[in-house]
Amino acid sequence: LEPYLVHRLQQEGVVAFTRSRVLMVAATARWGMARALRETARETIFGDLMFGLDLPIPLPWNLLRPLAALLVPMITGYVPFKWLYPTGETKVRPKYGKWYAWADVIAGDWKFIQRCLPVGSEALRGKMILTNTVTSKDVELLRSRGAALLVTTTPNLSGRSFGTNVIEAVVITLAGKRPEEMTPQEYLDVLRALGWDRPRVEHLNG
Repeated sequence: LEPYLVHRLQQEGVVAFTRSRVLMVAATARWGMARALRETARETIFGDLMFGLDLPIPLPWNLLRPLAALLVPMITGYVPFKWLYPTGETKVRPKYGKWYAWADVIAGDWKFIQRCLPVGSEALRGKMILTNTVTSKDVELLRSRGAALLVTTTPNLSGRSFGTNVIEAVVITLAGKRPEEMTPQEYLDVLRALGWDRPRVEHLNG
């Protein structure tokens, strides 16, 4: 779903990824989105070490893949999940402002984006946020920081965009197949039937 929507946003001119610098906060949580952004964006930096392990080291794609293959099995086997991922209500601890400022597009898991969000009404001025699982409260937070555009890869359902895994589970259930039996086209066919094949695009400022 996410790779398809990234390419669709580019093709329809909603987001000019080819002219944009993208901060992908955690590629290991969104491999499909990460690959699509690498293919379409002018430049992409991956923040897995920064946002996941609190190490101030941005990664290019050619270092991300071998490093992830080496570290992910070790980390997930020995480090408590709550140390890696902000569960519950997220406490904002502004950090990595340099990279938020560098990027035209900030993409990835909302919890990671929110946790280090810079403060101030101009902090995200003119920037696009590509994410999901946001609530109406989160939208207002982004608006207050000056973000220009919010795009979620899942539809707005009663004021909330659910995770991609939830939407894909619904699609699989409706299709009556096992995940490994589903083709990308079958996913898209069900999404179109539900009217869920388009991203949510919301202009926040400007």
